[in-house]
Amino acid sequence: MSHRTYVGLLAVLLVVFLFRVTAQFVQWVHPVLFLPPFDDWQSGVLPYPVLLLAQIAILAVLFVIIFSHTNGRHVSSRRRGIAWMAGGGVYFGVMALRLLASVTFALPDSWLGATIPSVFHLVLACFLLLHGYGHLRCRRPSD
Repeated sequence: MSHRTYVGLLAVLLVVFLFRVTAQFVQWVHPVLFLPPFDDWQSGVLPYPVLLLAQIAILAVLFVIIFSHTNGRHVSSRRRGIAWMAGGGVYFGVMALRLLASVTFALPDSWLGATIPSVFHLVLACFLLLHGYGHLRCRRPSD
């Protein structure tokens, strides 16, 4: 995979997560009919203002990671790549099971029954996995 493709995929995942944060915020402030209701976007584990702050922090970290690749300051590390991939793999597995539960047996108002959050957790897990892969396999064009 080329460095440009890798950074592009990271950017796509960032934009997808940004859509999630923005869509839920819109439904909180001024609901629109073409998006799912506010409660569908949230599992209820955190109060929404706390969740929103956490999501903004996550977006900032994702942006910094992508920016470090585009400005040439990213330094690949095998150890970090393994850590990112291991964490991302566990995260992906748990969220895949949660998504499976939400579409099969979980109650809709339970943490397991939150389908939309599960999908976007998978997006974040894919970012972690891809970032780990980048540490292990992708190099800047100058390398």
